Amino acid sequence: MGLNDVPVRVPVSDLQETYRDVAHIPPEEIQACMLLIIHQAVGIGVDSLIKETANVFGFNRTGNRIRDRLLKECEVLQQKGTVTNVDGLLSCQNCQ
Repeated sequence: MGLNDVPVRVPVSDLQETYRDVAHIPPEEIQACMLLIIHQAVGIGVDSLIKETANVFGFNRTGNRIRDRLLKECEVLQQKGTVTNVDGLLSCQNCQ
C-alpha cells in the first residue's frame, strides 16, 4: 500500500456530518493515514502514532475503543512488513 493508494478523509471542523465513528472508518484508510504520519515523522512511537492518527480523524481523546481499533491497524501494518518497529520507533522504508 502506497501513500496515495487510499484517500484519507479528514473531518471539516464546522460540519458535524463529516465526523465518523471509528467503526465506520475502513481499515485501509486508517492504515494509509498511519503510513502518512510515519513517513512524515521518520520514526515515531506507537503511542504518538495512535494519538496523531486519532487527531487526524477528529477524535480529541483516545478511549479504549478508539485506541484498540487504531492499535489493531498498526499491528496489521507491522505484520505485513510495511512498518518496522526498531527500539520502539515505527518506520517504513517503502511508504512512497
